[in-house]
Amino acid sequence: MTAGFNPDRQHTLQSEASISGTGIHTGVQVNMILKPAAPNFGIQFQRTDLPGHPVIKADCDLVTDTSRGTTLESNGMKINTVEHVLAALVGMGIDNVLISLNGPEVPIMDGSSEPFIELIDKAGVDEQAVLVGNPVAVAGGQLHEQVVRVLAIDQGSHAIRGFPGL
Repeated sequence: MTAGFNPDRQHTLQSEASISGTGIHTGVQVNMILKPAAPNFGIQFQRTDLPGHPVIKADCDLVTDTSRGTTLESNGMKINTVEHVLAALVGMGIDNVLISLNGPEVPIMDGSSEPFIELIDKAGVDEQAVLVGNPVAVAGGQLHEQVVRVLAIDQGSHAIRGFPGL
């Protein structure tokens, strides 16, 4: 992120950016395109290889497997090994993006987030005119972040919790 980055605003990409590689667990060659998205869109994956080009949100409630990578699943559609591209997007401050893939798995590249960080940097980061947290107006014209929900993942004796900011 640059010195002028405003963490209170939502961000997307300035332009589309694409990358190709092989899925480490499926061995499938995949083309992936990161596409700018409107405010409050969030981070979503689209499978262009499936009929109807279904979309799935990057949502911890949709994680179905973490044994050899992170898998998201909804309505029978899966996206595997999402963790490196998601880490890059969050680290670069991207709130809104459509990740289009023509296969079941994000390409592994070198096994880190670095190729995705470079891809995002090349596309550019665009500040959007909407505050983070879907703000709601209150008396006096002040804005406060709307508490959305508590995020939780429980696996056996291990748990992680994320709480919305105050």
